[in-house]
Amino acid sequence: MHRGVFRGKDADQQPKRILILCESHHTNEHTDVIAGKAASYPTAAVVENDYLNNSGEAKDYRNYMLFEKIEKAFSFQSEEHRQFWDRVYFGNYIPVLCGVGDDTAKKTINKKGNRVKYNNELFEFIVEHSIDVVFCFSRLVFNNLPKGAPGDESEIVECGKIRSCRDYISIYKYCARTPHGAVSIELEKPLAVYGMRHPSARGGFRPENYAGYLKNML
Repeated sequence: MHRGVFRGKDADQQPKRILILCESHHTNEHTDVIAGKAASYPTAAVVENDYLNNSGEAKDYRNYMLFEKIEKAFSFQSEEHRQFWDRVYFGNYIPVLCGVGDDTAKKTINKKGNRVKYNNELFEFIVEHSIDVVFCFSRLVFNNLPKGAPGDESEIVECGKIRSCRDYISIYKYCARTPHGAVSIELEKPLAVYGMRHPSARGGFRPENYAGYLKNML
């Protein structure tokens, strides 16, 4: 995971500890111009500085929309954004910068050894912070998470369409203390992971598709 995962002030006190997982930070034309390197800022600073503590035109538009769309997927309104983020952790799966609108993220994960490395980092975080549920807003990331242990459960929940394409939530429930593929760390307790589209997906993102199912999850 990218350094400096965001932790809401009440995240540790929730009945179930929740991690919102996205894909990566992006290169920009000012300071972080090289893909493949870690960003100059921690992830927590993006949530706090680019979103929660800024308003209006001061916000980075892309970051503003990403966080707002995630909130709406859980039926939170714009004036409730602080209530939402106070309850959760937020992190990016890929620990280095990726390009915008290209296949850098996919190539980075597929580079020899990276998938296992990234899954180990994620599972280390999940174990350390006793995470119960992960909401993964990236099909690319969800499809590269560890899978395949006996006793695990998987499900697809259809939740509407985006234009003519089906939309759905992928659900994977992990058993504890069981070896999984593409990771060397075992979970200490069961874990549920929900996979959705990325809020910036080229094909679009409709928060209302997920809201009916996710609205009571927090």
